Amino acid sequence: MNPADAVPRGHSPADVDLSVTVGTLRLRNPILAASGTFGYGLEFAHLVNLESLGGFVTKGLSKEPIEGAPSPRMCETPSGMLNAVGLQNVGVRTFVSEKLPVLRKIDTAIVVNVFGYTLEEYVEVIRVLEGEDGPAAYELNISCPNVKKGGMQFGSDPAMAAEVVSAARRAAVKRPLWVKLSPLVTDIGLIAKAVVKAGKQDRRAIGSGDQADHLAVGMGNVQDCKCTNPWARGHRDGFRRA
Repeated sequence: MNPADAVPRGHSPADVDLSVTVGTLRLRNPILAASGTFGYGLEFAHLVNLESLGGFVTKGLSKEPIEGAPSPRMCETPSGMLNAVGLQNVGVRTFVSEKLPVLRKIDTAIVVNVFGYTLEEYVEVIRVLEGEDGPAAYELNISCPNVKKGGMQFGSDPAMAAEVVSAARRAAVKRPLWVKLSPLVTDIGLIAKAVVKAGKQDRRAIGSGDQADHLAVGMGNVQDCKCTNPWARGHRDGFRRA
């Protein structure tokens, strides 16, 4: 059937309301490009009309720039692909000075992904962003190791998840706060309840093992016993199945 035939006479496809609400944020349609797959958005402007999207989530931003993992960063396996980018990003201040002025001109919802290795780093990234116009919401990546607690991931423990979300919620005064939960836990329900109780405004449970169409499946690593493959260095990151 021609899509135009499904629209009542006197109307065009453009008249159909596809808007959705995620927490307190309203999107013009449900198409939201996920963090880590879409760069800062600008990289894809020559391939897709960014204003046709409901919005997009930037790649993660940290307090300071991060170079990321050494190459190679991808490894093909018989059942999918392993990637280890290492959270490479320009840092929040460079994002604000170089990326955000261009992003402000795009008429769509821009959700900024935030991460850190201490509570203070999460708060500082949000504090810098709170002083700027442009972002529609924050997405909190709590799958990072807490360096002050032996490297345990914030999102793997209900108490630590609640602590980082509570600190971020106090810092995020101007905008909604989403939380990206990790699937690599024994009971994600406990983590979700702790996060909600900590004062999270919008619940969004998507992590490296539970993307919208289930493309990502947990974590993994590759070891080459003959040490001829650079992956023998022990990269460990997302496993994605096509």
